[in-house]
Amino acid sequence: MLNPIASCFVLASIFSQSKYNEEPYICPPLANYIDAPLPQVTTSDQLVGIYLNILYPEDNEKLQKKKLADWIESFGKNSDTPFPFSSEEINDLAIYILNEFPLNISRRYFAEIIHQSLADGYPLETALVNAKEKTLHRSLSYQKAAEHIPSWKGRCEILIEKLCESVDQLQQILELDIIAIRKEPHTALQNILNKTSMDLIHPPFTWNTRIQVFKQMVDKITSTSADSPYFLALQEVTPQALRDLKKIFADRNLKWISLNNMSGKQTLPPQQEKVLGEAVEYTSTLVLSPGLEVLKIELGDLPTESDHIRKILGVRIRDTRTNKIFNAFTTHTDYNIQNNIYERTATKIYEFVSRFFQDDPSSDQRFIIGGDLNSFKGQGGDIYIEKLRASFPGSRDFRETDYYAPFPIAWSSFIGRYEDTYSGRIAKDGIMDPNALDHIIVGKDIELHSASREAMVYDATGKLLDYYKDRDNYMLNIQKGITFSDHFVNVIRFK
Repeated sequence: MLNPIASCFVLASIFSQSKYNEEPYICPPLANYIDAPLPQVTTSDQLVGIYLNILYPEDNEKLQKKKLADWIESFGKNSDTPFPFSSEEINDLAIYILNEFPLNISRRYFAEIIHQSLADGYPLETALVNAKEKTLHRSLSYQKAAEHIPSWKGRCEILIEKLCESVDQLQQILELDIIAIRKEPHTALQNILNKTSMDLIHPPFTWNTRIQVFKQMVDKITSTSADSPYFLALQEVTPQALRDLKKIFADRNLKWISLNNMSGKQTLPPQQEKVLGEAVEYTSTLVLSPGLEVLKIELGDLPTESDHIRKILGVRIRDTRTNKIFNAFTTHTDYNIQNNIYERTATKIYEFVSRFFQDDPSSDQRFIIGGDLNSFKGQGGDIYIEKLRASFPGSRDFRETDYYAPFPIAWSSFIGRYEDTYSGRIAKDGIMDPNALDHIIVGKDIELHSASREAMVYDATGKLLDYYKDRDNYMLNIQKGITFSDHFVNVIRFK
């Protein structure tokens, strides 16, 4: 077994261009890293915490975008083509889809024309001029399409507005695309086509397959501490995802704490939204197994520079077996790193947690704060994590204990998808490029016993693969991105 310093230097030699061994938020120096499965425990006085960004269900959104795109295409040829959604169906569309859709579909049309023109042997400048003219002419049909959209309140109003707005914005957007395409034609065109993809999700990546894999992973982790209560802290849970997750765990008698980030109230099932956007907004979700009692719940606001509302959820919990109290916080902070977002977020998290403890200062060192913190390497993520930890004197990185993980993913927390600009590099041997978007910070009065990180890699049948039992298939499929999420699972066992 490598000691912590040796393990960092071994990895540093693999990634010679990376200096992450100097960055404790990626490779904490006090971690006793062990390349082995999380061992079985027999003591029942431990608890288990599982933090995971689930990668929300995209299947329906992809289908919705394609239906809109097909309708626009058909309407341009025949204005009698009926609008493809009912009033209930359109209310399931995410606000950000409506915001992006009209310009995205025009950009895709523009890129496809250029790609075809170049394939037909036309010079680049001729292809650019031709594509711009055709795209601008086509966009005029959006205004006519807007007149044929039903005048239902809510998302129909937004779609009509965005279709009309896009006609005025399109010329400026295309000019920026033209500049990029002139510099690097192939790369720029491919970027546009990837960003505006209308491809549907097919097996084995469908949501129905993925949630079954998730259930297998929860069973695997909790079986190592069969007598211990556990909690799940989940990010990117939409109302649809919550409904489906509750179904697959219906036999577990779990306690679901889920507040909608849009409304700030209990998450409602899809199509029952009371605030526009509520049905597809992220939620703040924590799940407790039997034996854990909720004493307090609070939701706080965090800064955002993107289209998503950001929150932090705090839950005070009592272990009914031991009467010990601990406080679990889960969050999903913003990915758009600008306008001092890291410093503002760290400050807000500290303020929220401090207020949370005002009614019970005696438990203020028994806390677990974690989630997808979007702490990007090279963009100040290390300073962000360090500021958070410094705000809570004596706190630790959750890996500063016996830390179990397959070697390829030990110091990475993100694999990404192929079209994702944040994707980590996957070397030929399967080693993940070091990065650490996800973290758990543990208060000094929490007694850590062990920690682990897992990648939910599976095969075409939806069977969860184990790195230590089926290494070849595991490595092959992780390189293909056949994983439940683009993030890994972080686990702590504690008292």
